[in-house]
Amino acid sequence: VEGARRFLAAPGRLAVIASSSENSPYTVLECLAAGTPFIAADVGGIGELVHPEDRAAALFPRGVDALAARLAERLRDGAPPVRPAQDGAATRAAWAALHA
Repeated sequence: VEGARRFLAAPGRLAVIASSSENSPYTVLECLAAGTPFIAADVGGIGELVHPEDRAAALFPRGVDALAARLAERLRDGAPPVRPAQDGAATRAAWAALHA
């Protein structure tokens, strides 16, 4: 796992998460936390994890043609890091307040 993180942290790398079904994949959360650029199939709860303004560039409808098109876009236009839908610090504070 640590080797994969180091590999993806190098400049010019892009994680491709082409799952056909997911609920809340840890791989997406890892990429969001690390600032790793990625594209992912828009299935299950993946879209809910991604900032609304970043969804169009980072997510694609399930299917080979959509994956190929999004990958071509990212290769042509670059692949900036994807922002999480929720701020981590705000989420931790809300969770702590809930338990207080």
